[in-house]
Amino acid sequence: MPPRIPPETLAQAKGRGESRLRQVCAQLSFPPGAAVLSSLATSDVVPWQCLARYPQLCQGVTFVDVDFPDLMAEKRRIVSETLALSAPLTNLELCETSPVLLRSREYCQIGCDLRQLHVLELALSEVVPLGDAELFFLGEVSLAYLDASSADAIIRKSTLVIGAD
Repeated sequence: MPPRIPPETLAQAKGRGESRLRQVCAQLSFPPGAAVLSSLATSDVVPWQCLARYPQLCQGVTFVDVDFPDLMAEKRRIVSETLALSAPLTNLELCETSPVLLRSREYCQIGCDLRQLHVLELALSEVVPLGDAELFFLGEVSLAYLDASSADAIIRKSTLVIGAD
């Protein structure tokens, strides 16, 4: 069973300084092959902070950002045009015809409305072996923007995919 995500997630810790970010990364102790899924992640820089500052804690981990397609398309443009963001990513591929907009070994982007869980699950299966990988879902803010039934569906689905109680 995957470890529980501590009450303070990566997104919350990033505002508390580098030592707290490192502490949370170490506390999660990502196993090789794990994926960290961050929703409403258009301006999130946690993947680059973790990869740059704590590479030993992130070996074999894939960070996956999910947001609305038009917002993620803009983030894809920014990442692909900014050397500081694209250089750390190996096997970088820009995708045009899939909800998966950008793919690398360390980081992927999915353009998807979270209310379309079937689209999200299909896209995730393209970048992460869902049956084998441990998923860490960071969605504390995104759920607040959804209607209650959509938020409940995401929680139920993430519980099934992640394998939590």
